[in-house]
Amino acid sequence: MRSLDAHYFLLHAFDHLGRRLHGDEWDAQEYKAAPCRSPEEIEAQRRELQNGLDEIAAKIDALNGQIGKTVNADKIASFKQRMDELEAARTDIREVFYRLPHDMTGPQRDWDRHTRKQRTERLLFQALTDEKLFAYEPGGMRIDWRSWSLYPGFKCSLDLSLIRVPAHCSGQRRMSVLLHKEDFDKWLQTVLPVSESALAQTSPEDRCRAWLVEIALPSAPPARKAEMCSEAMQRFPGLSERAFNRLWDAVAPEHWKKSGRRKGA
Repeated sequence: MRSLDAHYFLLHAFDHLGRRLHGDEWDAQEYKAAPCRSPEEIEAQRRELQNGLDEIAAKIDALNGQIGKTVNADKIASFKQRMDELEAARTDIREVFYRLPHDMTGPQRDWDRHTRKQRTERLLFQALTDEKLFAYEPGGMRIDWRSWSLYPGFKCSLDLSLIRVPAHCSGQRRMSVLLHKEDFDKWLQTVLPVSESALAQTSPEDRCRAWLVEIALPSAPPARKAEMCSEAMQRFPGLSERAFNRLWDAVAPEHWKKSGRRKGA
């Protein structure tokens, strides 16, 4: 059994990542955010319905004008029947129109919350798929997220920190999900915030670390330290050469630390 003191449940890791990405915008209710329509979609539907009401009103006005110009009983009856059809259609549209929210504060909040959830969840799950992070069940077995998540039947309940495991992958159909704190916290430092307010609170050294981790792939061609340092100090004002050297020693792959030049440099 793994020590819970050394691990985060999946939901706690999600929350830490969300706070890193979104700063003060994160309200800790994102985990239960449900899919919803964007305010733009709601406004587009409102405009479409209003256009429909305007068209019906114009047709009713035209019919009233035609009724006033004839004494033919059959024509009048036909016009009135058409009028009744238009009134019924107008009633249907109005019912939908008035059910739409008129104060967009709530829909905007729900949409922003759902958007933050999607971005955070996608990044966390991608890190598990790419094996930048590893998940474990409480007994200590490593969860093969990369493979299991490809099979039908795999499902993650974020709010419960629980996964449903495809039947042929394990005899245990449900597992709680833990992430090692030290590994997760180290990975979290490579993640750049996405909100401007959160990014403004991130140090040049943190931004440089995230940049180096992003480009320092095993397949990346060798890079000269002096050139990388110069580029980093231009990208991240306030970054010192000493700070870059620390990051280089910690992050740069071994083949970067040997002599060589990046392609296209």
